[in-house]
Amino acid sequence: MALIGNYRLGEELGRGPLGTVYVATHVVTHKEVVFRGFMKPPNANEVAWQECIQRYTEELSHAVELDHPNIAEIFEYGHSEGIYWIATELFTGQNVARLLDHDGPMGQEQAVSIVDQVGDALRHALEKGLLHLDLTPFNIFLLEDQSVKVINFGLGHIRDKWGSPYASPEIVRNETPDARADVFSLGAVVYEMLAGDPPWVCSDADATMAAVLSEEPPELKQPKAVQDVVAKMMDKDPAGRYGDAGEAMQAFREAVHAGPTEAQKQEEETKKRTGLRAYRVKPGLSKFDLTTSDVRSAITELRSKLSAQRH
Repeated sequence: MALIGNYRLGEELGRGPLGTVYVATHVVTHKEVVFRGFMKPPNANEVAWQECIQRYTEELSHAVELDHPNIAEIFEYGHSEGIYWIATELFTGQNVARLLDHDGPMGQEQAVSIVDQVGDALRHALEKGLLHLDLTPFNIFLLEDQSVKVINFGLGHIRDKWGSPYASPEIVRNETPDARADVFSLGAVVYEMLAGDPPWVCSDADATMAAVLSEEPPELKQPKAVQDVVAKMMDKDPAGRYGDAGEAMQAFREAVHAGPTEAQKQEEETKKRTGLRAYRVKPGLSKFDLTTSDVRSAITELRSKLSAQRH
């Protein structure tokens, strides 16, 4: 078995944004950890690579200080023989993406429990000066006791997010994000937990980015108070969102427990009596000529900028 640093690699757990993930054992303490690593790409621009590694090191130096029950602990990180690696807490659980694939949309109370724990984790990290910036259902794990572990703090800038329905518009535009970028991502995760599908299901990465920038997701089949909170979390403009994940989780909990207003109850009764149905129709990307539209031009320009930075 391969030995990297003080860790002997064992069972393969899967593949993630940093390549293959393993169970590994520390050769001195015999502690088992989750081990992942990456190498410099052969065609990487040297200046861009050094900037990436500097940021990687700076963010992990903050991430190792995180001490929260809902954040997977980072034990150690380092650089050995051209491999940049990180050793984190090993636990047994299932990520939310796999849970939704197996069980479909979850109930409100389970969603509230997960959002409370993820929101508290994001709030703790923010107090330490750290954003996540890659929050997805794949990075949120639910353990057997229903507690949550959020993984990959300090690694948000490593993965190329082009095509991700969880990336905020400002990240897509390559602007400097703040805590409200994590609020957007949390909103997208909440949407998927309640709907069973991501906010945007598109044919390719470019179409997804166009939708993130210019379209609203299909309406949630939830009470209006819940719809309004999720919509505010996913506002295209950061100024329209909650200030941080702590505010967002509080608003979501209150919305779920608020129940319908008297006016909403009467409206529902009227619909039942008259047989009326309300539908909200949104134009899809097929309605636009994206080969010549401003949206496609903007996306092409963004991709060129991002590609230049990566290389």
